[in-house]
Amino acid sequence: MNCPKCGRPVAPNSEECPECGIIFAKYYSYLKKKQDEDANEQKRKPRSNTKEKGALPNNTKGLGKGKRQGKTPLYSTPTTRKAVSALLLVVICGFAIYLYKRQQMQQQEQERKEYVNNLKSAFSIMTSSEAKCMDMFELYTLQWRKTIKGASDRDMDANFLVSLELVSLNAKLKGLGAIKIVKESKHKLEDILRELNKSQDVYPEAHRKIVTLYGIYSQTEALATSCPSGSLMSYSAKVNDLENEYLRVASELKVLLPQE
Repeated sequence: MNCPKCGRPVAPNSEECPECGIIFAKYYSYLKKKQDEDANEQKRKPRSNTKEKGALPNNTKGLGKGKRQGKTPLYSTPTTRKAVSALLLVVICGFAIYLYKRQQMQQQEQERKEYVNNLKSAFSIMTSSEAKCMDMFELYTLQWRKTIKGASDRDMDANFLVSLELVSLNAKLKGLGAIKIVKESKHKLEDILRELNKSQDVYPEAHRKIVTLYGIYSQTEALATSCPSGSLMSYSAKVNDLENEYLRVASELKVLLPQE
């Protein structure tokens, strides 16, 4: 007989092991109790529901062989993810282009409004200044005629008297500030025209007309702010030609002015 714990040979009727000191009866009782406990523990464990790999559940009857169970996630495949990414990229690019175009349109509309305001302002200032020039022409002409008549009555040199009277009248107009007002209007017009030249493609036909009108006005302004010379007939003819040409171009420009 051997000890069940250390394996040392012992006498058949021995109650304990002389080597390890265990009592055989207690040791066997302990082993039996341990076995019973293990058996009870095994009974309490639930049965495993694990099925063999590849086995289908019982409720899959009628489904085709190899069909997947449940719903496939929306973005589960690389192809789907690429398609969604491409679609998002197209939407983002389209929105960016839309914003860019909208900004351009707003900028063009702002430039158009500024151009129209400057165009109308230039025409208004030019017309007002043209009227002042015509008033000065009338003063020069009246003084010229009056001086010629007075010189004829007194049998004096008309040309000399006319020159003196016209120089005096020109100096008087300068002293009253009339010539200064006309010159300031011309400078202001030049500034506005420089701004108009930056956006002349907005209303090209109207722009050409305002430039043409300014050329006529410039001749009128130069003639009105300087002392008259030559003969009364040539002077009056020059004034009439400028006035008629100005009125013709101004009427054409009025038709082209944008209506806001």
